[in-house]
Amino acid sequence: MEDVWRSGLSESIRLLSSIEQCRQPKKAAKKTSKTEATIVASIRQGDALYESLEYAGAAAHYSKALHLTAGGGGEKKSDDLELVWKLASCHEKNRDVKAAIGIIEEISFKQRCQSSKLLSLAAHLYKITSQRRNALTHYRAIIKQTPLALEAIEGVLSLGVQSSELIGSVGGRIPAPVLRKYPWLTPWIRAHEQMYMNRFLAAADLFQITGDLIPDCSDLLAVHGYVLWQADQQQKAKVAFQRACSRDPHLLKYMDSYAHLLFVKEDRVELENLAARLLSTSQLYPQPWIALGYLNCLNARYTKALYFAQKALSLDERNVEGMILKGRALHSFKKYHDAIKHYKEALRLSSGYFEAMKGLVMCLLDNQMTRLAEATAQTAVRVLPQSARHLVLLALVYNRDASRREKMKQTLKEALRLQPGMAPASLLLSRLYSEEDDHQKAIALLKTSIEQSENANLTPLHVALGDLYRKTRQLQEALTSYEFALKCRRDCKKARNGIAQIQRDRRYDATTADQDDGW
Repeated sequence: MEDVWRSGLSESIRLLSSIEQCRQPKKAAKKTSKTEATIVASIRQGDALYESLEYAGAAAHYSKALHLTAGGGGEKKSDDLELVWKLASCHEKNRDVKAAIGIIEEISFKQRCQSSKLLSLAAHLYKITSQRRNALTHYRAIIKQTPLALEAIEGVLSLGVQSSELIGSVGGRIPAPVLRKYPWLTPWIRAHEQMYMNRFLAAADLFQITGDLIPDCSDLLAVHGYVLWQADQQQKAKVAFQRACSRDPHLLKYMDSYAHLLFVKEDRVELENLAARLLSTSQLYPQPWIALGYLNCLNARYTKALYFAQKALSLDERNVEGMILKGRALHSFKKYHDAIKHYKEALRLSSGYFEAMKGLVMCLLDNQMTRLAEATAQTAVRVLPQSARHLVLLALVYNRDASRREKMKQTLKEALRLQPGMAPASLLLSRLYSEEDDHQKAIALLKTSIEQSENANLTPLHVALGDLYRKTRQLQEALTSYEFALKCRRDCKKARNGIAQIQRDRRYDATTADQDDGW
């Protein structure tokens, strides 16, 4: 039996442990030795089932072992605390959070402090059940024991605690010698503080400082890419994500956000490569399924996208990207009520995620809930008054009401003041000018936006400019704009259609001129 246990053959261990527990002991055997053997067999069978992802069966065996351990109602030994952690972990993985918390609360906080793993699990469970005070108590206990427990530090910051509590010169929970020994720790903490306060540009700057101190760290590059993506610095975010992937080809964290970014940029080839890489890395996490979901959204296969979104959420029910993906797929099927529910849940978990807010507002508009959509967009603008994207979102709401065209125009101008060259704002405002027959003003706006834009993908701006030139019969300028659009993106159908239309217009003009000469 011991040889099999040391061999690590989980299935053999499970079967032999089951047989061992069913054997009748000899009459001479003592009751205590029988109990100890049963405990050992139960724990080993539980470990084998845990390794096979059979958490319910593992929990039953751990519970039996815990019940049989000596001092079940008194002070727990270190081995007993390990058993408590395993049992609570089984319930947590089976999504029975209430049972997991119940197991942990059977022992005192003083005893929990003897196991950092138990403290960490308890903090996580309290956090996801919105028990902020209990979560903070456990995270602080971990930091007191292990000042470099980055997961606990991030947990504290995610619950709204200011960085001064951790690194303050007076009363800071992380000792000054630790901060001096690891100079990257202070900007890392401040960067996460800004990130959880939805100040993504400030977070990006601080992560850049941290990255200069520890260059080529894949995890740091990934979170840097994430905050740049949230700050609408799409090209910079893509570069950061690419560097993270090249540094660690098996990286999973934040790769679902990278997939979302590639979907927004319509980079099909890169998204296909990412999905294939993530699938080869692991299929037990939501990231590969989210990448596949966005790839199918890009190909307008929303039934498959919905399936992959559900698959991702079955692996992690709190995955924000999975909720947004599922909301997008449900929106495409006009299941507005269900889509709104998923967008709201995504915003509850990540209040600053613009794509979730945009999905919610557009879903409300399509469901003819215009007042609620306007109120939601206005609230977002009040929370983030310096966000050009949220102003554009509010302008899209105004666009549904013809009487608010002037208000829409002012909102778009404010967005362009905050972010010169912003493509969505420029496209909407130029369309308004064009509808008012002020084509020259629209052309001038688009030309200025192309010069000022920090976005590497200028295709939509060049296509819109080409359409305006063609509308004003400036065919050579229109052809040049369409060609620029194709240089930015070779598979741009609108640019190809524009060039084809120009060729037809020129043939028509030539035919008309010949007829005039003949007349």
